[in-house]
Amino acid sequence: MSSESLIEVDLQALDGVCFIIGHETGVLYSHQCGGLACYQRTIQGFLVPCPQSVAMSEQLYSHFYTGPKYGGNCYNGLDEDDASLINRLLAAAGFDALSVDRRSLGESVEAWVYLKVASSNPCFPYCYNSNPTSPVVMIWENSD
Repeated sequence: MSSESLIEVDLQALDGVCFIIGHETGVLYSHQCGGLACYQRTIQGFLVPCPQSVAMSEQLYSHFYTGPKYGGNCYNGLDEDDASLINRLLAAAGFDALSVDRRSLGESVEAWVYLKVASSNPCFPYCYNSNPTSPVVMIWENSD
């Protein structure tokens, strides 16, 4: 599908946590991420809201923006501690079939984290017949 025929949706005003599952849909999602670096990333796919996302979003904001580790400057990748925190939040929200893709820690930043679906799952949760090997991005409101 050519980029001229894609519908672009800017998720700048998004509240809470959502997942974007990479798929050829004709819809290109655009999201500001990377804290104060204000990167603009895009992925074609479909958007899945996360239940309990307000509590998750508050914890992520505290970790990446108001906490002493990053102070809004998480734009050079994530580390193992960040991945462990996000995995705990995912499990607490009932998304234990998802985890941070450790191979993509260097490309993940605040408000744009690459996930993977457990190999034991036939699809992304709530998205029947989706491809479990599709890229999955977890997003939330950027802290700039």
